[in-house]
Amino acid sequence: MKTALILTGIFVSFFSFCQPNWKVMNFTSSTTAYGIVMINNQPAEAGDKIGAFVGNECRALNEVIINNGTAYVTLQIQGESTELVNFKIWDKSLDKIYNADRTVQSSPGNIIGMPPNYLNISVSNTTSAYDNFDQMMKVIIYPNPCSDVININCSFYIKKVVLFDINGKKIIELIDNPARINMSNLPKGIYSLVVSDNFGRNFIKKLAK
Repeated sequence: MKTALILTGIFVSFFSFCQPNWKVMNFTSSTTAYGIVMINNQPAEAGDKIGAFVGNECRALNEVIINNGTAYVTLQIQGESTELVNFKIWDKSLDKIYNADRTVQSSPGNIIGMPPNYLNISVSNTTSAYDNFDQMMKVIIYPNPCSDVININCSFYIKKVVLFDINGKKIIELIDNPARINMSNLPKGIYSLVVSDNFGRNFIKKLAK
């Protein structure tokens, strides 16, 4: 019995110290985000953690809460301007970190994923939602790398496009089916272009200048 208790203590201690090394950067403003968390089409488990990131900076961290079999998370995403946010899921049982399929734009002082329209923060073994969207909707962005102007050729109506720098800061936003973006005044570097349609679907493309 004593040996069993010792082994149990070691087991509990091991999982107590297995934590993602994420430290949240604090700002004077934040975006409240409500999400439902899935791993391989199954609800995440209590104790799993969700991190929100802008570039490599952790902007929010919280544990999953289970309610009636559904895994929920509430995040206060730190930041004072609209930025591109991606999510990571830490699976406590496996001590493994996954990159979630979902990417969103922050909205400081506001709420995203207002219930019942929760953000779907998930990871699966299949091709990401953005890759499927790219293949289905035939999004063509060229030239890439570019020097001055990039062209956008899509088979659907574009509600808006947003260009972010490598740190997740919004640089350009255009609405109502834009066909090109002028990048002549921007410094050389890596950018992310988010193309959104009327159904709330987002296509994300990495650009180089």
